[in-house]
Amino acid sequence: MNPNRVIFITTLTLWSMGKGHGGPAFTKTVQKYIDEGWEVYLISDEPSNQDFPSLDATHNIFLRPTIFKRFNLLRKIGLFFRWLDHRIMTRRFCRVACAVIDGNCENTILYAYEIFGVEACRRLSQKKKIPFVTRFQGTILEWVPNTFINRFRRFMHFQALSTPANCVIMTDDGSFGARTLRNLGNTSPTLFLRNGLDLMSMDISSMKAAFDRQAFRTSLGVDMEEPMFLTVSRLVNWKRLDRSIDGFADYCKTHSAGKLVIVGSGDQQANLERYATSLGIKSRVIFTGSVPHDNVYQYMMACDIFLSLYDLTNLGNPLFEAMALGKCIITLDLGDTRSVIQNGENAFLLTLETLPTLGSVLSLLVKDSTLRQKLGAGAAAYAQEHFQTWEQRMDTEFQAVSALLEKSSI
Repeated sequence: MNPNRVIFITTLTLWSMGKGHGGPAFTKTVQKYIDEGWEVYLISDEPSNQDFPSLDATHNIFLRPTIFKRFNLLRKIGLFFRWLDHRIMTRRFCRVACAVIDGNCENTILYAYEIFGVEACRRLSQKKKIPFVTRFQGTILEWVPNTFINRFRRFMHFQALSTPANCVIMTDDGSFGARTLRNLGNTSPTLFLRNGLDLMSMDISSMKAAFDRQAFRTSLGVDMEEPMFLTVSRLVNWKRLDRSIDGFADYCKTHSAGKLVIVGSGDQQANLERYATSLGIKSRVIFTGSVPHDNVYQYMMACDIFLSLYDLTNLGNPLFEAMALGKCIITLDLGDTRSVIQNGENAFLLTLETLPTLGSVLSLLVKDSTLRQKLGAGAAAYAQEHFQTWEQRMDTEFQAVSALLEKSSI
């Protein structure tokens, strides 16, 4: 009998900011099936995925990107190139996956990780009678009206999330993914799950006790007595790091001590650095660039206040990790943030209307250590009660996906 087999098809990177940096969700997913003894294939057009040590070249198949991919972001005509790229890559994904399957469909699952692999998996599933899974790390469509023009502009998003599958796995990241699926008429069996946290399987108290906070802050250029504010994210438009910089600039008008540390990398870093310079606070804003995921905990333990002011949703792993570490958090009431955050209990919650008061809120929290400690303790208590380890999260998914093979064999 052939071993169980899963074929991942994607254009996504295994790590959001390079190997070992950024969100680990995709890596954890692939590794889970390997650890369970499945034969795992990864088919992608992302060169960095070739560095994944758990898969040999036979199972980690890299397809060279089309020439059209480099023009995807061009204004006005980028949509045409995205359509061409998607159409060509879908056909290439199908061709390569067919060669992997090689007539042996037994005990095989097709797995589309994010929107760009869905159409290829749908076609292969229909042709080969193989069950398939779609996996989404949240969605932007809650904020995109379902109109003809938007369906045209965002055709891959609408197509992918509308596609029925044997199982849809949607990250519960506050972007209303389950509701979006319903609104699009996708009634497929759905797992709506938060990401796991490595921290939940660690001895956080011992980790914090062993951490040399003073030495770490000194290495950053942050005095032990001055307030340290922290953000952690990819430096891309929708993460809205400019909001943190604006609020910190207001804070700096009345406070001579304090540093804003921005952890992460992305295409907006140069713009954000120029913006900090234009506000006259360049020397007080520290851009670290991308750091290894496990090292992010040190930045969190070193900071006094954690900021998460993204568009769309703020319920991602950086905020959850800050909660688990008992940090005082300021975040924004967008998406489904209130499903986790209780204002004044486990974080300070701003709205778009009250966002201009961020500088004053920073000042308040710096002066009121009792309030900071209360919010941090509330965050840690919530995390201990509600958050899962990655092992628990992946066990839930693995059981559901494994059950698809049992159904297909009946």
